[in-house]
Amino acid sequence: MQTLAARMYPELIADIEKVHWLIRDAVSSNKHYAYCVGPVGEPKAVLIARVQNNMWAMKKSATILYWHSELPGAGRALLKDLKKWVTRDHHIVMVGLACDWFQPDPRLHYALTRSGFNDRGWGHYVHFPHGDLSGSV
Repeated sequence: MQTLAARMYPELIADIEKVHWLIRDAVSSNKHYAYCVGPVGEPKAVLIARVQNNMWAMKKSATILYWHSELPGAGRALLKDLKKWVTRDHHIVMVGLACDWFQPDPRLHYALTRSGFNDRGWGHYVHFPHGDLSGSV
């Protein structure tokens, strides 16, 4: 994650302690979603989502911080598991992912939309576990 951030945002200086805290908090708490597939120390698929109070709306939202897979189908399986996980908590009204690149890979778009995430434009994909009111389903 740090390597990717350093390449994409060379102007920013990584706060290693903060990154370590974010990861420790995500994996050691049941209030966030963190799942890894593969042998210890050699993850082959990872999805980390943090849950927080929504900044401008009621209830909570989950933000996918990191999603990576080297195994065919494992990334989609993690997305499906995340969707089940957020559905169990009626306080989470939205889970989202914002792509940090201008032209996302069409395979990523296909995987996200096939998994039930709506493309809301500009690289933003969202899923409403308790119903989407936009009519764009």
